[in-house]
Amino acid sequence: MAEKNANLCFRLIGSSTSSLIAFGRLSDLCQMLGIHAPDLSDSISVNGAVQRMISEHWWRRALRKLFAREIEAKAIVENRVNLFKSIYVSDEGLSIHREQKQRNRKMLEKVIAVNEEGKELTLAELADTSVSNPVNRRNELMCRIAGFEKYSLEKGHIALFWTITCPSRMHASLSKSGRSNPKYDGTTPAQAQKYLCDLWACIRAKFDRMGIKLYGFRVVEPQHDGTPHWHLLVFLPDRDQEQATKIVRAYSLMEDGHESGADKYRFKVEAIDRSKGSAAGYIAKYISKNIDGHEVEKDLYGNDAKNSSERVTAWASIWNIRQFQQVGGPSVSVWRELRRVREPSVNDPKLGDAWLAANSGDWCAFIHAMGGLECSRKDQTVNLSKEWSDDENQYGDPLGWLVNGVESSREYLCTRLHDWKIELRSTSKADELQCAEHATRAHSTAAQRPPWSPVNNCTGALQSTSNRPPPI
Repeated sequence: MAEKNANLCFRLIGSSTSSLIAFGRLSDLCQMLGIHAPDLSDSISVNGAVQRMISEHWWRRALRKLFAREIEAKAIVENRVNLFKSIYVSDEGLSIHREQKQRNRKMLEKVIAVNEEGKELTLAELADTSVSNPVNRRNELMCRIAGFEKYSLEKGHIALFWTITCPSRMHASLSKSGRSNPKYDGTTPAQAQKYLCDLWACIRAKFDRMGIKLYGFRVVEPQHDGTPHWHLLVFLPDRDQEQATKIVRAYSLMEDGHESGADKYRFKVEAIDRSKGSAAGYIAKYISKNIDGHEVEKDLYGNDAKNSSERVTAWASIWNIRQFQQVGGPSVSVWRELRRVREPSVNDPKLGDAWLAANSGDWCAFIHAMGGLECSRKDQTVNLSKEWSDDENQYGDPLGWLVNGVESSREYLCTRLHDWKIELRSTSKADELQCAEHATRAHSTAAQRPPWSPVNNCTGALQSTSNRPPPI
């Protein structure tokens, strides 16, 4: 199907006299097929978007994503995702996710990165050292949460735990019986997540108008039928506690707030009693059971936490839901860049303090080094340093702005110390034959039609001879 659609797109643009006309035609086709066309941006030009839509590789990825979501949406509508059948995600969706992970892992093990010193590492080895590794991901999240709590203790702030749930019409299954919910309107988990994101945007805007400043973390997890709900651990001054809670409650009940049980279930608040335990310890189980189930025996419904965590990550992957997000605080990208350098030579004490805090794993000290929580992102002590690259990707677009280090007002620190090249490594004769067969097929398909571009090798006369798209 990917090959068929790519060829169809190429034929559809025909003798288009501009890349804008071609982009419009292909975008309309994508919309008809239920595929989201590439969004134009600084990194994706009109020409680059067209090249994507005539690429079999781009279509294969888009169709796989669409297929997984359609399968899962059908399972939810048929009430096959619930506590009594397949919790969080359907068995088909879980199988698709496992196959995808296996494909990705196999690809990462075949591709190597080689630097100028000749050092070689597979992408799988590099991924294991990053936050793609569940252990690293969990440890970093807990480090940052603990740092927020330490900072709150220094400032005398309190900790609150908010839970926001979607209206009943977004739930496909009843939690007590597992029967179909008669109020269900066909909302998918992705649409429910958008509802919660829009709701939180309104709440944040209200906070800004009222001068309420808070910080912490948001955790998104599925209810038994796959409908997302949010947990927020936030720290704020005690004087703002009552007003902030009233605002969140009011917005949470703004839609269908009159329905039965809404006041009890749609919004909950718990004040963290630090005499009984830390706020970081309170949220730790939510972090763990949504990553790998580490040191959590059972989930909320009594299932094995490790098995449940796999279903949760499959659910998040299929619906493209961001499970964890920081609320307020300094840039974690700067934190990660500073941790790439082991022994920097810097003269700026502010940059040095930020590096020391990051490499010692002290998020609280990092907050202070970056200017405190009152400091806006643009005014923080250390920011990312980027440079523009005109090197083209496979679709002819420039790579754009690439991070090369960090910088303060007085000094620049390079954090990308090596130049890496990506190469394909065949691990067996069977792999070599498979790669050769794939290359032959790709060459045969491409030979049937010339590559489309808005320059003079197009099938029709063009208004411009530039290889850059005309202004929109």
